[in-house]
Amino acid sequence: ALAALAALAVTAAAKTGRAPQPPLEAAAPPAGATPAVLMDALDAALARVRAAKQRLQDTMARQDAQRARILGLLASTEKREAALSYERSLRTPDLQQQARHAGDMWASLARARALYFSCYALERTPYWTTQYLSLGVVLRGGGQLGSDAEAPGRDSAALWGSAEVQALHDAANGSPQARSWALGNLIELYLLAPAISGLAARKTPWGQLAAAPARVLVDNAAEGAFEVFSTRRQVQRYRGWYANLAANVLPEAVLAAADAVLAVLPAQAPTPWHYGTG
Repeated sequence: ALAALAALAVTAAAKTGRAPQPPLEAAAPPAGATPAVLMDALDAALARVRAAKQRLQDTMARQDAQRARILGLLASTEKREAALSYERSLRTPDLQQQARHAGDMWASLARARALYFSCYALERTPYWTTQYLSLGVVLRGGGQLGSDAEAPGRDSAALWGSAEVQALHDAANGSPQARSWALGNLIELYLLAPAISGLAARKTPWGQLAAAPARVLVDNAAEGAFEVFSTRRQVQRYRGWYANLAANVLPEAVLAAADAVLAVLPAQAPTPWHYGTG
């Protein structure tokens, strides 16, 4: 669990240009662990995630110039806390405990969404916008957004259009790293499009639009590039965790677009080939 938190921190750091902190280490539960052992491991991981949040908040108090980047790491950490709460809800037979863990998960996702909007308010980059829209789609699908979700300045269709324009420019004109992250943003924006009310239809299906930058990302990235597998992990959330949160959380068109992208992005880095091994 903590390894995944480290990956989230590295992802956010790479997209914002901030060097990641050393990864948090946690011993994996032994194979065949009992439910009680698994819950203990999840509880320990959750405690460490919350401690990491506190350290980030303390750092922000001392490094106000890095506020947007630290807020982004906090948002990623909130998502990790949400994932742990979800796992806890699956592993307890007590209905009241299940409901409490599910409530904790939704609250963490809502905090992450708010943090991403704070990042966007400080730093108008398409990554922050895309993550804000992503969590908005999930929370809306789970019936967790209030009537003010589309208040002036937060209109999903307008934010989506702005993020697409920025990402298209970055994909065409940015540095190699900026182009890679822009392609990842475009993948996710097109994947989310069927769930964004008010977007004009395109001649090309959204799934095809999402798969196109995925092919460019794979073709242009170095072998085993972090950004490729980071993007795949992000897309897998739609087919796994997000899709299972509640019935019909995500439209079928979103799931189909996720499948189209996952068919393009490699599942794992290729095994190194050495002369003489065949």
